[in-house]
Amino acid sequence: MSSIAVELPSIDVPSPPAWPLIGHLPELATQQLDWVARTQGRLGDVFAARAGPQRIVMLSHPDHVRHVLVERRDVYTKGGTFWSAVRSLIGLGLPTSEGQTWRSRRRMMNPEFRRTRVAQMGDAMARTLADQFATWPAQPAAFDVARGVSRAAMAVIVQTMFGTGLTPEQSDEVGDALSFSLDHMLHKVVTDALPAWLPVPGRRAHQRAVARIDAVLYDLIAQRRAEGPSDDLLSMLLEMRDTDGSGLDDEALRDETMSLFLAGYETTAASVSWGIARLAADPTLYAPLVEEVDGVLGDRAPTAADVPALQATTRFFFETLRLDGPVYWLPRTAAQDDVIDGFRIEEGTMVALMLDRIHRHPSAWVEPDRFDPDRFLPERHAGRSPTAWIPFGAGQRQCIGKGFAVMEGTFLLAMLVQRFRFELLDDTRLVPQIGLTRRPRYGVKVRVVPRR
Repeated sequence: MSSIAVELPSIDVPSPPAWPLIGHLPELATQQLDWVARTQGRLGDVFAARAGPQRIVMLSHPDHVRHVLVERRDVYTKGGTFWSAVRSLIGLGLPTSEGQTWRSRRRMMNPEFRRTRVAQMGDAMARTLADQFATWPAQPAAFDVARGVSRAAMAVIVQTMFGTGLTPEQSDEVGDALSFSLDHMLHKVVTDALPAWLPVPGRRAHQRAVARIDAVLYDLIAQRRAEGPSDDLLSMLLEMRDTDGSGLDDEALRDETMSLFLAGYETTAASVSWGIARLAADPTLYAPLVEEVDGVLGDRAPTAADVPALQATTRFFFETLRLDGPVYWLPRTAAQDDVIDGFRIEEGTMVALMLDRIHRHPSAWVEPDRFDPDRFLPERHAGRSPTAWIPFGAGQRQCIGKGFAVMEGTFLLAMLVQRFRFELLDDTRLVPQIGLTRRPRYGVKVRVVPRR
């Protein structure tokens, strides 16, 4: 950890008026990210909120990313109630571990996530998606695209990770259990400070949900062990060795499997679902994707080699991650006193990089609230702060699965555009569900029109 002494200034972080005991929970519960945006507009890029007893300093400028995740990364740790809540779901996987455990795991996993290894999964990914989309409506019909995309993304991660599949019923069971736990996380951040014996709504339901997911994962792990090595991600995890020759024990294997499962399923499914909602709401966004997909792919399935040519599709995915990304904040805890933008940050303070605001900050984005995939054209992207767009994090702890996620998101969008058009229904309700991640609360129910 950094030993640089910091002289704290007298200026404390500003905070809006709060309710006794509960702080800003009513505003956060009912207005959510809209309240964060309005508060930033009144108080600036650094302000504090209270969720019950938990005080959170919210950071909204791209420069704050560099400070927290790069320059002072040893000062800002994954401690506190937020990360204990996350660990109750995914354990000590790569996203939640620190210190020597993280360094050892990252060292072992880096070779397995080289571009060539990820590219080898492209064919299995495309075949799995084609099988999933074959079950979608063959005639124009109302359809919940979010549910369909979730099943497809889960099928991809199960196939590429375990070399097998799940029934639709198993897929829905795991998806529903995961959704419950993700929604429970923010509640758990507040209630984790309470005694374990105190009855807390949702605590046992969360434990049951994790147990349901574990039952499926452990069954798949046992199946892979019985069948022997293959070309899937689990085989890679089983074969990994550190410099001393040690591998992952069963608990570590479960935690890494859960981490990859969550990253490869939930975040990609939510992003692509929001992207389809954008296409349905604004048909002008559809034409450049159709032209590109038809020109590059025609009727055939994509391969990893096609991703560089699917530039408009990838830009569309990137813009969806900017405005509708499932990861809307990145919390850390200050392990020692620090200063951010002249404000005092005392040891033990929870800070949160608000990606939803950073991805809209006017210092980096022109017309920041407008959906414009072409803002990721090379000539427009050049010179922009590298910390203005961080859906996969930043610094040495950037998501190891970024390459996999970009290929999966691009494949999903390309193959959907290849097969369907999407139109809003009169009763389409596009409302975000804010839990540990952001996803469509009521799904994305649109009219699906087959193209072929």
